[in-house]
Amino acid sequence: MRPILFTIHLGGLKIPIFSYGFMLALSFILGTWIAARRGEKFGFPRDEYYNTTLAVMIGVLIGARLLYVLTTLHEFARNPLDIFAVWKGGLVLYGGLIGGALAAFYYLRKKRLDPATYFDVGAPSVGLGLVLTRIGCFLNGCCFGKPTLLFIGIEFPRNSKPFFQHVAQHLIDPSAPHSLPIYPTQLISSFNGLIIFLFLSYMLQRRKFPWQIWLLLLIYYCVTRFLIEFLRGDKIRGFVGPLSTSQFISLFIFPASVALYFHARRYYMQRSKARK
Repeated sequence: MRPILFTIHLGGLKIPIFSYGFMLALSFILGTWIAARRGEKFGFPRDEYYNTTLAVMIGVLIGARLLYVLTTLHEFARNPLDIFAVWKGGLVLYGGLIGGALAAFYYLRKKRLDPATYFDVGAPSVGLGLVLTRIGCFLNGCCFGKPTLLFIGIEFPRNSKPFFQHVAQHLIDPSAPHSLPIYPTQLISSFNGLIIFLFLSYMLQRRKFPWQIWLLLLIYYCVTRFLIEFLRGDKIRGFVGPLSTSQFISLFIFPASVALYFHARRYYMQRSKARK
């Protein structure tokens, strides 16, 4: 675990660079660069892609942080200003997707640009972002898994978030050198993001109708996130009954995305036949 990736020394000033914040910034930079280059092949101006993504980035940060704060209000009772410390971690992807989508629709409508192209081209980059930010989660020690006896279990050091939770649950003694072995859910999610990036990049080259790639992203992510949540062990992420907040949201987004996928395919295929 390495929550502070490195420290910049400027004279007598020390500036810590947090692992999660660094990976989050890197994911936006690389993801936007890749998507903007691909967007040109679909007729979306590169400059406008960058401008739209700037608005999306603001919406993502607000939405992802807002959903996290709403589900973990008790965490900020002592230090309310920590609500704004996004570089330390504490973002929910579903909140980011909703906030980013709203910001994108607002900007694209204002500029009269095609939202379907923007979202389809950017969908693979969401997977790339998941690859990098979940590595940031691993280094930060958040979003960790349940205890396991399987060979994939990873022990986190003293003073890490898994360690403190295991002590609070009386699973280990406070003098223990490390946490119990736990599922590396951050790395599992990161690998899942790599699959998303490669699969959607492949499908983008074979895109049959508008919104296809974005809806495939939502369908695939809902299923995999729902399953991975069963391995999660962190208790601060919020629950709705027996389900985590993300699982609860997935129950609504998955059927809606499947229905929209088949509706969009039928609609645009019929339009294509009518033109012929």
